[in-house]
Order: sequence, then structure tokens, then C-alpha cells
Amino acid sequence: MTGALCIIGPDTAAQPLVATVFQLVYAAFILKLAPFESDFDDLASFIAASAMVMILILASAIFMDGQVDVEEQLYNTFALEVALMTLTIGALVLQMSIMMRVIIYPSKSRTCSNFFVQQHLVKKKEEDVIVEMQVMDQNPMMQSNKRGE
Repeated sequence: MTGALCIIGPDTAAQPLVATVFQLVYAAFILKLAPFESDFDDLASFIAASAMVMILILASAIFMDGQVDVEEQLYNTFALEVALMTLTIGALVLQMSIMMRVIIYPSKSRTCSNFFVQQHLVKKKEEDVIVEMQVMDQNPMMQSNKRGE
């Protein structure tokens, strides 16, 4: 991500904006696809991605406020810095608590709980049933049994 952002408007507001959009899309993918085996891993990844989005938003505000004179600043920079530190520490604490929960109370890993994998398996089973029915319809022995009934 950093290589692409070096090309996009150095030292302008476009850089943090594009970084925020990329990170927001990534967080949405993590939330929707749930790519990990464990629900706790999915949750931890989403917390990290969401924290990164919020950090980028706060950092963008601090960056934009630093571009103007002290008298013209829109935000209380100290409050933004405190919020940035609180958010970072809060995300770290949440990550550590998830890690401790997994260590103390290990659970069985889920199998095929991803929505898209389940839908694919259901579709595959439906296709197998349809193919099996077609094969049965084309089998002459099965047709003679149907006629005899």
C-alpha cells in the first residue's frame, strides 16, 4: 500500500484519503468474507482493520491541521493525539484479550462456516442431485420400472 501511496499526491490531503479508502475497503472485505478458520481470528482481524481506518482518519485531521498556522487550526490537536493514543492502546488491549480468550478457552475450529463456502457446497449438492436424477431418467432399467408401475 505504501508504494502506491508514494505516487499519489505527495504531501497532499489525497494521500491519507486514498489510504483510508483502501483500508476501509479491506475492513469491509474482512467483515464480509470472514476468511479465517476461527471466528476469533476474524474478529481480531476486523478490529485491527477498523482501528487502522480510525487511526488514518485521526492522522489525516492532525496532518491537515498541521498545514495551517496555529491561530487558524480547526481542531484541538492535543485532543486528537490523545484520541489517537487511546484508540491504538484500546485496539491492542482488545487484541490481547482475544488472544488470552483463545489460549484459556480453546474451542474447536469451525468447518465450512464461511457463508460463501457453504453456499458453494449447497449448490454443488443440488447439481449432483440434478445430475443423478438425469442419469436415472436416461437409464433404460429405471424407465422400464416406471412403465411397469
